[in-house]
Amino acid sequence: ACVLAFCALFGAIVGAAEGWAFRDGFLYVFSNTLGLPNPLTQVSPTSDGGMAFSILVGTLAIISISTLMGSVGLFVLMRELFGDGAPGEDDELEP
Repeated sequence: ACVLAFCALFGAIVGAAEGWAFRDGFLYVFSNTLGLPNPLTQVSPTSDGGMAFSILVGTLAIISISTLMGSVGLFVLMRELFGDGAPGEDDELEP
């Protein structure tokens, strides 16, 4: 959901800057964010500002998604190493 929100927000900005429909901006950013070899839309930025913003959005996408994936991976690892913190059947409760 975070990736879709990110793509919607920045797709709307790129689309407005380039004069595209929201759908084209969203699909352009979504394709770039996921690194798809075949884009989902045929549009691409033509203005200098649009190209620069596209580079910035691509960089932010890589950083954001990497951070999200790392956080989820760390959460899973910590839960495996230390448990979920809830008392289980084998734990003795102290009075």
